[in-house]
Amino acid sequence: MRTWLIDDVEVFEVPFDYDLTAFEVYVGNDLKGTIYPETMDDIVMLAACLNDGQNPLEDNWEDGRGGTLSY
Repeated sequence: MRTWLIDDVEVFEVPFDYDLTAFEVYVGNDLKGTIYPETMDDIVMLAACLNDGQNPLEDNWEDGRGGTLSY
């Protein structure tokens, strides 16, 4: 599983549903939310955005369950 550090935000890729993974978003020890992709294509797209340095909290990413991530 992969990990990204963007500014003060740390994102961990974690096992989720069979072949899918989720992305847990932390600031320090505070879990700000978990992103639940619906497809493998979503995972690839989210990982590419993280690789490009996009901050899920500053960009108000949705969690896949009706919520929006923010500080």
